[in-house]
Amino acid sequence: MGSLPTTSPNFVEANSGMKNGDMRTSFHRQDSEATLHLRTEQTNRRFWDEDENNWEIRLTRNIPLTIDVKSAVGNLDLDLSELKVTELQMEIDAGNYIVNMPSSAGTTRAYINADIANIEVTIPEGVAAKLKVDTDLSAFEVDESRFPKKGDYYISPDFESAENRVELEIDCDIGRV
Repeated sequence: MGSLPTTSPNFVEANSGMKNGDMRTSFHRQDSEATLHLRTEQTNRRFWDEDENNWEIRLTRNIPLTIDVKSAVGNLDLDLSELKVTELQMEIDAGNYIVNMPSSAGTTRAYINADIANIEVTIPEGVAAKLKVDTDLSAFEVDESRFPKKGDYYISPDFESAENRVELEIDCDIGRV
């Protein structure tokens, strides 16, 4: 997932390569808010087909976005760095996930809940963060020179005054964060 060029008139552009299924879309608009749902319906899925089932999604960078990701099994690369994501919710069963947080969205609130996963989150330089992590049986690594531990949180010294900041909570049962 990434961003469209600023000159694009589109809200979203998506391509899928599904060996055993199709991408299904639905779009609803009410007043100034719109909701886009993308999902797959697969038949006869085999685990060795996963590399042949992929999506490429690019979203507008011109309006604030709320993103909700639900993934059973897979590999996901979310490049939100150029998007105005104000909320991110991820519910993950298993897989490998890379998330590059927004660089200039104001305040972004994010929650990642994973059962068995490897999760890599990058907070761009110049963006402050407040991190809370519950890792159960997971390995965890954070740059404590940038996000020193204070109580239950890892927090940037300038978090309260930062123009761009991320409030991130991760709950990962088994894996690496």
